[in-house]
Amino acid sequence: MRRLDLRFNDLGPEQAALIAASPRLRKLRELDLGSNAIGGRGLAAIARSPHLTGLRKLYLFHNQLGASLELLRERFGTALRG
Repeated sequence: MRRLDLRFNDLGPEQAALIAASPRLRKLRELDLGSNAIGGRGLAAIARSPHLTGLRKLYLFHNQLGASLELLRERFGTALRG
């Protein structure tokens, strides 16, 4: 799988942590988590995931990025959208 679109799925921090922990997503290039309620804890899990190293685009529109924004920028750089 190269692209995963999970917009508008009412995902929270627990679901984001499950996504981040999935080794099946190693080949993922685009992940869209827009319009969810992932919050800082979930976004930190995404940023620290050892399985999402291949992401080229990470969409986070309409999520509360908060303090996790800097961590996400450090990890994903120009791949970060939103």
